[in-house]
Amino acid sequence: VSYDNTSSGLSAANVQAALDELNLNVVEGLALVNTSVASNREAILGKAGKDQISNRNLLDNGWFTVNQRGASSYSGTSAYAVDRWKRGTEDTLVTVNDSDITISKTSNNFTFIQYLEDSQAERLAGKNVTLSIDVTSYVSDDNEFRIRCGASDGTSIDAYSIPIDTHSISSFSYLVPSNTKKIEVQIRNINGEGSASITIKAVKLEIGSVSTLDMDTAPNYAEELLKCQRYFQRVTGGYIVSSIFPGYALT
Repeated sequence: VSYDNTSSGLSAANVQAALDELNLNVVEGLALVNTSVASNREAILGKAGKDQISNRNLLDNGWFTVNQRGASSYSGTSAYAVDRWKRGTEDTLVTVNDSDITISKTSNNFTFIQYLEDSQAERLAGKNVTLSIDVTSYVSDDNEFRIRCGASDGTSIDAYSIPIDTHSISSFSYLVPSNTKKIEVQIRNINGEGSASITIKAVKLEIGSVSTLDMDTAPNYAEELLKCQRYFQRVTGGYIVSSIFPGYALT
């Protein structure tokens, strides 16, 4: 469309024609953008077939990167190992590797636990949650991934678990009972006979019925450290320090 801006060349018809062409160009441009987004959906989302951004992990130190106690392995009396994760039995041996951890047993069964704060457990009551675990390798098919819900007096309300039988991500969704007051996440072996071990890269608890662990990368270390230091903080050096850090960590 062409026209001049003289009184004889400027007309309603010419102006309308120009506006129509502009509108057509805008529509065609939006169509090209939509086509580009659709064709590059996998690259934009980061994973094929995913329709949502990854959810926040409700567990602390889910990638086991924070290890303030500094040991390369933990054994003996039941106690905490890498931050926020507790060995539930004295037979539980935890080995800290470069990018994952290995849980094994000397006899009987192993149990590796993270306790959620009561206030967080109460907020999850009545909601659907998904628990996921990224397994690198394992020995024995008697390993189990479990979420256990309890009442305020410590009695068990309900528990749901799945066997871990893959060298990849296993997950399950679960409706947390409405009267839940306490929640703990457990990785355990359920057969007291023979050897058993499992090497784990990450564990995730999230709201909703879809696992998004495969969309995650290791979290920011400084942020995870700060969350863990609400429960335990190691102080070194020649100083006398008197502080109280409330939480579950006792050793």
